[in-house]
Amino acid sequence: MIKNYYQILKVPRDASPDQIKRAAQSKAAEITEAYNILKDPKQRDLHDATLDEFDRRVRFIKQRNHLIYALIPLIGYFLMAVFIYYVPLELLHHIAETSVKEGTTINLIDKMTAILESYIPFIAVLLVAIGGLVAIWRFIWIRGEDPLP
Repeated sequence: MIKNYYQILKVPRDASPDQIKRAAQSKAAEITEAYNILKDPKQRDLHDATLDEFDRRVRFIKQRNHLIYALIPLIGYFLMAVFIYYVPLELLHHIAETSVKEGTTINLIDKMTAILESYIPFIAVLLVAIGGLVAIWRFIWIRGEDPLP
């Protein structure tokens, strides 16, 4: 198998000899530091404990994010339900009160049908937008990135 020495030193293919030398020295310094830490049992145990704590925190953050991403569509659907049911009912209540004050009669079923027909395109767009956001967040989460700061 062919080794890519540019990749090992993390330098571009057009790197100057000086850049290559600095990268190699940096890499050698990292390797020396790693060796010095891992050869001493006390320092190695401390390093292992630090890594374990870091892994525990990463797992916690991923679990938290998973919970957040699970709650986002629920919150969106709850807000949509409130908007779909509460707003038209409040509007109908206002229309009924107004018509009673004016002494006219109205057909609430016709008014409700008209209101809901005007809401249907908005509701469809809202559902698609929420579904799209959830899909994007899930995709980013699966890739291991955190979309929320």
